[in-house]
Amino acid sequence: MAEVAVSSVISQLYLLLNQEANFLKGIQGEIEFINDELESMQSFLKDADARGESDDSVKTWVKQVRKVAHDIEDVIDEFMILSASRPQHGMVGLIRRFAFSIKNLIPRHVIANELQNLRTRVIEINGRRERYRFDSSRQVLNPSSSQDLQMASLYAEEAELVGIEKPRDDLLSLLMEEESRRTVISVVGMGGCGKTTLTKKVYDNYKVISCFECRAWVTVSQSPMIDELLRMMIKQFHESMNKPNCLQVETMERNQLIDLLRKYLKEKRYVVVLDDVWSIDFWVSMKYSLPDDNQGSRVIITTRNRTVASSCLDPCNHVYTLQPLATKEAWELFCRRTFQSNPIGCCPPELEQLSLKIVNKCGGLPLAIAAMGGLLSTKDKIVAEWTKLNHSLGYELENNPLLTGIPEVLSLSLHDLPYNLKACFLYFGLFPEDYSIGCRRLFRLWAAEGFVSGEKGKTPSQVAEDYLSELIHRSMIQISSMYSDGRVKSCRVHDLMHDIIISKSKDWNFSEIVAEQNSNPSKSARRLSFHNNKSKGLKTLNFSHLRSFLLFGVHKDLHSFTKASIWNLKLLKVLDLEDSCLDKLPYELGNLLHLRYLNVRNTNIKRLPNSIGKLQNLEILNVKDTYVHELPIGILKLRKLQQLLGYTLKSFNGTSLSPLQGLKASDGIGSLENLQKLAFIEANHGTKIVQGLRGLRQLRRLGITKLRSEDSGDLCNSLEEMEYLKSLSLKAMDDKQFIDLQTVLSPPCCLQRLYLDGPLKKLPDWIISHQNLVRIRLAWSRLRDDPLQVLQTLPSLVDLALHEAYDGDHLHLKASQFKKLKILRLLRLGGLKHVIIGDGAAPSLERLTIVYCRLLEEIPLGIQNLKILTTLEILGVSTELDMKLKAGTDYWKVKHIPNIRCW
Repeated sequence: MAEVAVSSVISQLYLLLNQEANFLKGIQGEIEFINDELESMQSFLKDADARGESDDSVKTWVKQVRKVAHDIEDVIDEFMILSASRPQHGMVGLIRRFAFSIKNLIPRHVIANELQNLRTRVIEINGRRERYRFDSSRQVLNPSSSQDLQMASLYAEEAELVGIEKPRDDLLSLLMEEESRRTVISVVGMGGCGKTTLTKKVYDNYKVISCFECRAWVTVSQSPMIDELLRMMIKQFHESMNKPNCLQVETMERNQLIDLLRKYLKEKRYVVVLDDVWSIDFWVSMKYSLPDDNQGSRVIITTRNRTVASSCLDPCNHVYTLQPLATKEAWELFCRRTFQSNPIGCCPPELEQLSLKIVNKCGGLPLAIAAMGGLLSTKDKIVAEWTKLNHSLGYELENNPLLTGIPEVLSLSLHDLPYNLKACFLYFGLFPEDYSIGCRRLFRLWAAEGFVSGEKGKTPSQVAEDYLSELIHRSMIQISSMYSDGRVKSCRVHDLMHDIIISKSKDWNFSEIVAEQNSNPSKSARRLSFHNNKSKGLKTLNFSHLRSFLLFGVHKDLHSFTKASIWNLKLLKVLDLEDSCLDKLPYELGNLLHLRYLNVRNTNIKRLPNSIGKLQNLEILNVKDTYVHELPIGILKLRKLQQLLGYTLKSFNGTSLSPLQGLKASDGIGSLENLQKLAFIEANHGTKIVQGLRGLRQLRRLGITKLRSEDSGDLCNSLEEMEYLKSLSLKAMDDKQFIDLQTVLSPPCCLQRLYLDGPLKKLPDWIISHQNLVRIRLAWSRLRDDPLQVLQTLPSLVDLALHEAYDGDHLHLKASQFKKLKILRLLRLGGLKHVIIGDGAAPSLERLTIVYCRLLEEIPLGIQNLKILTTLEILGVSTELDMKLKAGTDYWKVKHIPNIRCW
């Protein structure tokens, strides 16, 4: 993590040198020198963190680099506070600048001295590296405990394994299929899920041995030596055919080795296992040595990285994802290992609840379950003993020889990450264990921390989405839920990986957790997260180095904390108080001049202090689900603001217009030209709110409430300027105000999500030609013409909801239309009597919901043709239709649907 700290500081120094040149007189040379020295360290730091795990001298040096980088960052941020307070231009400014220079003479002198001291420290640290001759090319040796686990994976007896039957048979069928071309089969899964064990059982299966002429198993690891692996492969091929080895192989160059392999394998049917592949480049280096002679040869690759798996492009390529054990299988394996001395392997009743907690902690990883079971088998079967171990699992993982192999295996994935992803991954440690994290929230935090930034035409949120996908592909993050259009909605990290993150984060001074009343975080902590803590430590929080502060489950002492502690958190960049009992933000909030992110979602605050206008670096403000209904005038000063999010859901009886209440803002809201997300703003509060939105040309998401019919012209003009807009949500003030988008001549070409709540005279003509629309919701539209006739040709539409949107009696999904539609919801369509599904219509439909369509006379005609429909909900329909389903006369039409709800 030293490289993360150094890279962050270099970025800040670059900005400082470019933006504050006139204010750097006397210290610019020091800053430039420090910047150059840090840049010279970077190439070594790329792998120094990983090598520091096994080399104490490197570990000490890395710790010193990290400490000096943090100290440099502190001095820069202190200097920026001083810079931000300097007067502006003009005659009055001239007088104030003179007074300012006198007043700040001493602080500038102190900063200059600190920079000189830091320069000296940087020189000494760089010199120490050269003195001790740290070699950046030196390999990291695999710890013996992880090697032992690898041996155990290779030579585990099949009788000891649980849940292997189905994946074994699946993999065997892929190996034995009749395809004559060389086929690459990639087995993908998280470290410790049993990829090596499964593949070895298949590799040693008698069917495989008899079917292939020669075989080879090569363990690759993170730092493969290609030539040595080629030699190993040649030897194994010779041994599998009982032929003598080629003695000259030890002295051959790579090209000679590849030629020898190709010649030897010509016209042979072979199987090769490349176990534990980490890099895409490895397969590129190896594939030319494995000829494709249409003999039905097979290559099996095991990897933690789905990107590596899918990159092994061959005419035939399969990716097999190995899932963790199901709860029943995990329990069976645990009992086998833990209670092996018991003839029937049963868990004593008094230990069952504790055992279940430990099994759940293992998250279905056979490696962890077997290791935990092995440890507990040596313990007395006493509740107090097991309770103590359960509470100290984090410590046991780090220090107990029977368990240390688990974090070593899992940590390999962490050390393999590039530095930009490493910081993003460690951030998961700030959230509680087993916490499902909303991706939008996560992306905002990453952006505020500076882990992601806009690049190549992408916003920080888009870059963050790419980073999350990479972490998911590396089997390090688990998906909790997804949106209908395929985007990840929430995610989590495996519990055991969470423990490792917390340990590494504290060791690397990245972040610390306060989860108990007696927790004592370091005063040098850069990020702090309070979990279910009721201590009075919040009142006296004094961490002058803190950059991020997050609360989870804290419901006391918040008012005193915010007022007393803000003075001590002047370098804070992230303040996340979501879901807390906070009821007021103090005026002193304006002193947090570095603050980029403020989240008070789902709290009890009623207003924002006008001092918020002093937060010139604020980029993200989230006041959703609070009592804040009006923005202070100071908001208009926040020129760096990128996301302004706020709304409240009022009580909803299902018959009125949208229950969503937006924010009242001044007419000048359109001057915040950097806004990318604005949701929701009330249109009727100011006289020129909608007209002023025309200046927000960077918007990606826009939500407006209380629209009036007379706003339509200004709204259409504003939308034509928003070329990057992806999500548009419009809500009319009442059922007499029409939403008219007909005059939009150049609709936003990137628009993907459209939500219209209010009366429509007709659907805008431009919708039919919009290729990117993925989700559409029409509510209270009262359309007279069947909207499906307009929407059915949209090529990307996945999710469609009609809520009191249509007054007609027929809806017709025509043949071969709605090709990508997965979700269709028909809600409160009071006149609807018939739904007709043409032959081949909606072939991808997975979920159909029909709610309170009282006049519907029959099950949708043609529903039996929706072959992949998994969920049908028919709620609040007529008694006659309900009886047709329950009596069975229409049941034959829906019997192929797994999940049916009807009342």
